[in-house]
Amino acid sequence: MKSKVKVVLNDKLEGIVEDLRSAQSLYNEGYGSLEGETLRLHPLEVAYLRYKDRIEIFKNSKKVELSEFFEMLHNIDKLFWVKFVVYYDLKSR
Repeated sequence: MKSKVKVVLNDKLEGIVEDLRSAQSLYNEGYGSLEGETLRLHPLEVAYLRYKDRIEIFKNSKKVELSEFFEMLHNIDKLFWVKFVVYYDLKSR
């Protein structure tokens, strides 16, 4: 089993991947945007990858569970669930 990639959330709930190998691997799969040696993931990408159990999410050095992250996103975007379902469907095809 592959180890999960560590993703740190910024204030915009974007995911930052600092491990170069993990960042390049996810980028090559079509996720995020490379900024130097780090990868910046859109919150929907973070949600999808966590839902698929490929990453672990941290904020302020504390592990964030999937349900907690979904709630954080829903609090800033009431249409989060709709967007997530659409994104999930498109990525799963």
